[in-house]
Amino acid sequence: MGINKLLPQLYGGRMEDQLTGFAGLEDLKNKKNGASIDTGTLIFVCALVHKSSCLAGDYRPAVAEFQRRITILICIYKWDANFVFDGVPPEAKRYEHERRQDDKDRVPITSTYILMCVKVCQQMFLKYVVAPEEADMQAGREGNSRPVCRDSDLAAYNNKIIYIIDSYFTETYRKIDLTVPDTPELRENYPLHGYYIDYGRVVIHWWAAVLGCDISKSRGGISGLGDKAFLDALGTFSQRSADLNSSTFSEALLKCAKQAVSWEAKEIEAELDRVTKWFLNGGSFYDKEGNLLSNKGDIIRKADDNPLQLRHMRGDVDPRSMAELTVEQTETMSRLEPHNLLHNSKESVEQIKGISLPAGRNSLDECRNPELKAMIVARGGNVTGDDGKALNGSQMRQLLRAYMSREELCPLTSVHFKRDR
Repeated sequence: MGINKLLPQLYGGRMEDQLTGFAGLEDLKNKKNGASIDTGTLIFVCALVHKSSCLAGDYRPAVAEFQRRITILICIYKWDANFVFDGVPPEAKRYEHERRQDDKDRVPITSTYILMCVKVCQQMFLKYVVAPEEADMQAGREGNSRPVCRDSDLAAYNNKIIYIIDSYFTETYRKIDLTVPDTPELRENYPLHGYYIDYGRVVIHWWAAVLGCDISKSRGGISGLGDKAFLDALGTFSQRSADLNSSTFSEALLKCAKQAVSWEAKEIEAELDRVTKWFLNGGSFYDKEGNLLSNKGDIIRKADDNPLQLRHMRGDVDPRSMAELTVEQTETMSRLEPHNLLHNSKESVEQIKGISLPAGRNSLDECRNPELKAMIVARGGNVTGDDGKALNGSQMRQLLRAYMSREELCPLTSVHFKRDR
């Protein structure tokens, strides 16, 4: 769910601010920044596309869809990406988890499905991590990287640039930019953003408490209070007032409420403080060594004190429970062959954007076989011959040189390849 009604209040977050085309996202190619991708939404939409198969217990089509999408991001758009997967569901979000389970139309995202997607990343030599809790907590703390997600919570974790992916299929997204200059126009069009400039992310925490978020008992937050009452209450304080705190703000909220509110001022104050505390120090994430850190960056538990953390981070145990893999999970993973998932897939010609080599490769001769396969599949080709056997490295390089020679002739337009090679 994220934080209700937050994105339209931030610069770049409205649907009319939506942008199209991943080709222009240059900062996601930059190794200094790169993309920290919360895979929660991506693997869900891949499962939704193949809902009937997933509901029947066969997640392989969804895993193939996931592989196809990340191949496009890595091989065509050259994102320097780290893929972040959900871990153990946090107890604080139990109300949201219960709401999701009540959704009869929702496709279940199982631990095994997550592990299958993790194996795809392993076999494609991609950076990945299984988060200790939910992926958004990890993705929002990847140093200078740009979070790529569908979750408004990332703004509450103090990220300044956030890419909200509305669709991986149509390549539509919104870019939330919390670094834009303070102007009268900004404050008029995005009033909450103006208050964020004045007071920092605490106003986003309070917004989450009042309007509702993943740790709210009720989906709608505090009944009787809405976005108008919230903004009116902040407007009763002078700009950057030192008098604004959770106590004075809760009283202002009640005065500005347009309808009856069952909560008392002290109860509202406690809720504001509870949600703020959660976003500041409630979640956790892993560092590169497998140490468990709090939201603030304090070490909760070192990897040496609990070797299970590092195994969980690598996807060697059940991501949701940290238990050892069952016999059924182990057999499923042993049967999964990511390099065979896309052999007969056909990518849309509109996705072919031009010459591209995997990050760190200067020529086809430097590419490993899984990378060659990924490049062929992204261009709509097959990596099996007429006899049904997989092409070897030499054959794949020959095919790719033919593709890329065509691309050199018209590098700025989509190239329509002959599908039978």
